[in-house]
Amino acid sequence: MSPAERAQSASSRSRRGTVTVEFALCVSIFFMFVFGMLELSRFIYVQHSVQMVAYEGARAGVTPGATADDVRARVANLMQACGVRVYTMSVSPAQINNLTEDVAVTINCNFNDNSWVPPSFLTNQTIANTITLQHENMAYLRPGDTSLEDIFGNNDNEPTDL
Repeated sequence: MSPAERAQSASSRSRRGTVTVEFALCVSIFFMFVFGMLELSRFIYVQHSVQMVAYEGARAGVTPGATADDVRARVANLMQACGVRVYTMSVSPAQINNLTEDVAVTINCNFNDNSWVPPSFLTNQTIANTITLQHENMAYLRPGDTSLEDIFGNNDNEPTDL
């Protein structure tokens, strides 16, 4: 064996575990990014779901004839469909009737309880949202001595479309 071959053989023996070490370092960083993306994606999904379900719950509560139980049922169905298992919700006012002016729905959840993987970056994050909508019957409620002309104004001098 020539001296050049011996030098090359010694060099290849000393670098034998280099590829394994480089792979271990790179794959750990790669998986950290992948799990970080999964965690962030799930967080954004849960946050958006809480916002939309609170809105849908409030919409269910502002329709004439709706009750707070209707709102709770709507929120429970939608949260189950979204895969958000652990949450708290409140409806204000507790009794919805024809004299109700506003309906507010508040939903809170902890991300730790609703993550697919054990959270590493977003631990103990609380997701909360409150939506308040005006009851639909408020558009028709007006004091008894108020005419529609007082509310909308007099349109007698408005130009007419031909």
